[in-house]
Amino acid sequence: MGNKIFKNVAKFAVVLSLLSSPITALASSGSKDLKDLLGSYDSFSARFEQTTLGESDRMAQSTSGSLKLAKLGRFVWKTQAPYPQEIISDGKRVWLYDPDLEQVTIRALNGSQSSAPAMILNGDIDQLQSAYQIMLVGDINNIKTFELIPFEEGEFSIITLVFVGKLLTELLMVDSLEQQTHVLFRDQELNPKINLDTFTFVVPDGVDVFTE
Repeated sequence: MGNKIFKNVAKFAVVLSLLSSPITALASSGSKDLKDLLGSYDSFSARFEQTTLGESDRMAQSTSGSLKLAKLGRFVWKTQAPYPQEIISDGKRVWLYDPDLEQVTIRALNGSQSSAPAMILNGDIDQLQSAYQIMLVGDINNIKTFELIPFEEGEFSIITLVFVGKLLTELLMVDSLEQQTHVLFRDQELNPKINLDTFTFVVPDGVDVFTE
């Protein structure tokens, strides 16, 4: 169960950690616009509503929660409903905490991980741009829509980002099995002050710890 939860949340890390990664030159149509937007993000916080659609567009899961992130791969992802979970990264390690199971799984972020989440969590934008074509597909009334399409078959078939002004407001991820994950953000704050201790997890007493 822990691996499944980690995989689901890691999908968000693919996009959200773009905001917390060093921005270098991006190549492909529309990427300059995306670079300009992400370059203004030193930190970000928001609440979210997430819906996952499975086969035949049937709802597989609906969750809500909050997130905080900062440069260099730091983020806190908390799901309040229907099942409380926390994913915390200090840029080097990731903690997956499931209070219902009373267990935490710790993973290192390192170059040996080949998935798209690892690319971005490690701030490897050069590798990301070599794997994804970045396109600006909509720009009207201060709303910009970007699509990230992999050059080769992988975990995702497409990632869509929507910005209103400088704020990330919506994202859609379609995986290789055509499962769609749709996220709407609200109460966003651009560059709030966040104590770095926020991105370190202290294991509660009585909780089982697993290291991967």
